[in-house]
Amino acid sequence: MKAVFLKLKMASKNLRDWAVIFFSRVFWKDKIVLMGLASALFFNLALLLLVYVKIPDSNLPLILHYSAYRGVDFLGESSRIYSLPAISLVFLMLNLILADFFYKKEKPVSYFFILSPPVIAVLLLLAAINLAIINS
Repeated sequence: MKAVFLKLKMASKNLRDWAVIFFSRVFWKDKIVLMGLASALFFNLALLLLVYVKIPDSNLPLILHYSAYRGVDFLGESSRIYSLPAISLVFLMLNLILADFFYKKEKPVSYFFILSPPVIAVLLLLAAINLAIINS
């Protein structure tokens, strides 16, 4: 049992060392990167809270897509509405990896990758507001 705790302690120390090295790089000290990341996380949290608070959890199907021309297009379970924050988080993680990759080579490309997730999160937030209004 003591050996297991020793291995866990060493693993946590290695993870801590890796995190200190990773987050001490120049990429994480750039104000544009921090503002883009903070705003994307803020809008994603707002999206998650909106979906959690305003969308009813019921066994009845919810309207998941509405078109002005054809009306209701897609019905589904209430749990499917949580795909909006999940899509936003996946998009944020992928763009964060790409922004980090391009930061030393092409800063404008890196800034594009870091500033696009807040825009996507705002668009998904507007979609969630629309779905909350339609389903209420």
